[in-house]
Amino acid sequence: MLSHQINIFPCRVTYTDLEIDNEQIKNFVLNLQQKQKTRQVSNINGWQSNDIPLDTKEIQPLLTSILKCCKTYGEELNFKPQSTIVIDNIWANVNGYKDCNDLHTHPNVMMSGVYYVNCPTDCGAIQFRHPSTSMEYDWGWYKFEKFTEANCFEYWVPPIEKRLYIFPSWLSHKVQPNMNKEEKRISLSFNAQLGLKK
Repeated sequence: MLSHQINIFPCRVTYTDLEIDNEQIKNFVLNLQQKQKTRQVSNINGWQSNDIPLDTKEIQPLLTSILKCCKTYGEELNFKPQSTIVIDNIWANVNGYKDCNDLHTHPNVMMSGVYYVNCPTDCGAIQFRHPSTSMEYDWGWYKFEKFTEANCFEYWVPPIEKRLYIFPSWLSHKVQPNMNKEEKRISLSFNAQLGLKK
């Protein structure tokens, strides 16, 4: 008997490898770190900047690429064609040895993402959590021969320099500790909003 699959409630996480001058962004972020104290949001130790003004020249090529990728993301998910997508905010993250980010979401926006500027070995992956709060217990790891996208309650993706990840803002995620004692993980995170033209 032939069975058929219906993949309901899929969660779209996309990635794109960009051609961006990371050295310029890295220098900008490290200079900014010298001028600002960290803000405390989801970060456990480490440094997180305030929102960076969207007209900052050092990040214009990155913002252009992010917006283009967000538009593609919206098309793939069938956002209304008359809608507009705008970058809501963007900020920088610098994580040294054992620095990480706790589990969180980004409420009141449509899409969120992260772009990796500097990724040394063992610097910590971004880890997504299934929206079902009971799945971790009901579908425990010991019940499966191996975890896949279809049966896991957590799924991590690797930090890779010049890689941009986009995901729905409601998807819970955290960042594993940077276990590299010599180098820092540097990234920029952002939110994008959807507006409908009248």
